[in-house]
Amino acid sequence: MNQQRFDDSTLIRIFALHELHRLKEHGLTRGALLDYHSRYKLVFLAHSQPEYRKLGPFVADIHQWQNLDDFYNQYYQRVI
Repeated sequence: MNQQRFDDSTLIRIFALHELHRLKEHGLTRGALLDYHSRYKLVFLAHSQPEYRKLGPFVADIHQWQNLDDFYNQYYQRVI
């Protein structure tokens, strides 16, 4: 039997992305997105420090975005 094995960090990222999808399904708010980022920022840091360092300033500018769907799409592309 040939089964692909996932390590813990892969599974955590899968759950993190699932939760991000659920946020969009239930209606995006700035508060919900900031809360999500606060919960998962260490996961993102462990995955890629250079990308994490770019993500922080991007999230800090969330209030400058008029359209949260656009922010979500950019954020999603940065965390996957």
